Amino acid sequence: MNLLAKKHFYQASVCYKRADYSEAIEYYLAGLSIEPECVEAYADLAKSYEMLACWSQALRAINQAFQLRPDDPTVLRRKNRIVEESSVYSISASTIPSVSGDSRYFDLNVSPEISDMSCDLVQKISGVLEQTCTFVGQLLHCFPSDPVKVYLEQNRLAKSAHNYFDTFPDWAPAYYDGDIRIRCCNYSMSGLGVLQTLIRHEWTHMIVDLITGGKCPAWIDEGLAMSIARQMFSFEMEYLRVANGNGVMLKPQQLNGSFSQIDSRLRRLAYYQSHAILLDLIDSFGFSSICVFLGLIGSGCQLEDAIKKVFGKTTIQIFSDWQKKIGMD
Repeated sequence: MNLLAKKHFYQASVCYKRADYSEAIEYYLAGLSIEPECVEAYADLAKSYEMLACWSQALRAINQAFQLRPDDPTVLRRKNRIVEESSVYSISASTIPSVSGDSRYFDLNVSPEISDMSCDLVQKISGVLEQTCTFVGQLLHCFPSDPVKVYLEQNRLAKSAHNYFDTFPDWAPAYYDGDIRIRCCNYSMSGLGVLQTLIRHEWTHMIVDLITGGKCPAWIDEGLAMSIARQMFSFEMEYLRVANGNGVMLKPQQLNGSFSQIDSRLRRLAYYQSHAILLDLIDSFGFSSICVFLGLIGSGCQLEDAIKKVFGKTTIQIFSDWQKKIGMD
């Protein structure tokens, strides 16, 4: 390989590791201008674009790698993931209403650090919030009585304990702590789909907190937030099948408390497992059953009593039955 190209690719990998994806892209492109048939560089370029929610560029780059080496398992796996993610996260800005003025449900605050964000984009993010209030509120039959503070902040951390699945762009963690906080370093129209997913997820946490008084077990709270935010990806289900085959599925008692307390090596499994179990409950008993369960918890019913009343079995049986289904897929 040309030494200058090799140097560019090395610098690109350094930039990627420190979450400087824009600079990584520049180095990958510089190297590829010298070594235009480097499959690994195209695949890594695609991943950099993926982290910035630049879906069309990510698809072009990974397709180039695929054309050069269609039998490469890493390229094929990455291509399938990007195709699936882009189908979920690519939304047209024209489908989001531009909202100006105050909302009865939220109070949007933009950090001074990102005060140069365009007015159009701020209005679109307000539109995503307005749509989310209606969408989640109608699903769970609950709306906040007072406007919820939502903060858009500059993200200075490459990783976050609140970043709820490893393939999610590092630049877009969010969390709910009484207020909703979204920390990014790449606000753009192309990232609206990712922001919509984040906002739906955290808004669901807020509504569940209102309904249950903060008493909902984490596996239901997180699983429901993920189920409302987006569909489950096929690569996530495959991850669960492998984990199940290896006998490392988490027990209910491990998933009742905050996931931030779970070993970081198991956190992805915790989120995927909770997501899949909630989807299975919704499929088996209907979404209304989840609303009934939340209402029982909010009225003071004990966890196991509420689960038995709504689903006709214990938490352990719910987990066991779901694992059997995973094993049969």
